[in-house]
Amino acid sequence: MSAWWERRLDELEALEGYPVPEAEELSEGKLDANENVLLPKAWLAALAQRAVEALDPRFYALEDARALVRDLSHHLGIDAAHIVLGSGGDQLIDLVTRMFVDAGTTVVTIAPTYSFYRIRGALAGARVIEVPLREDFSLDLEALLRAAHGARLLFLCSPNNPTGNQFPLAEIEHLAREFSGLLIVDEAYVEFAAETALPLLARSTNVILLRTFSKA
Repeated sequence: MSAWWERRLDELEALEGYPVPEAEELSEGKLDANENVLLPKAWLAALAQRAVEALDPRFYALEDARALVRDLSHHLGIDAAHIVLGSGGDQLIDLVTRMFVDAGTTVVTIAPTYSFYRIRGALAGARVIEVPLREDFSLDLEALLRAAHGARLLFLCSPNNPTGNQFPLAEIEHLAREFSGLLIVDEAYVEFAAETALPLLARSTNVILLRTFSKA
């Protein structure tokens, strides 16, 4: 085996896994997979059948994607040229990391938070810094900015997973203003929140906002 393969295998063995708990490890219920057993199964099956009948699998759904971008542009009030679609938020996190992170560079996030930021940064060979939240789960802005000095990416999940709290818009804007890299604000749970960081897109040039259809 070549030295490159041995080195690469060592790097892969050092990565942390992402295990899913077995059913017997769970307590009262399983709430982390966005599963809704209250929806009638027959209704969902009928909805899926309608979707299948509306599609022609012989063709790429490019025009459907364009129509969705137009609808999102109208709904959100932002230029369609500023919207990128992906197969879920994780793919977009992956794309951003691929574009801006090289081995040896730095990625910063908070702790506790959604673990894929850390995992994807580590896969890219980046130095991942996790800045602990305060005891009340609020941001330690000074510690975040110190850790993010010279970093490529700063990931912020708001409302945060798993703590559930939303960070004040003024604090997010302060980070965008003081951070020299790219700030990714993950609003996967924004439909359950009081406000959005969407206005920052018009005032900042270093902010990416992530949304998903999978939560609300």
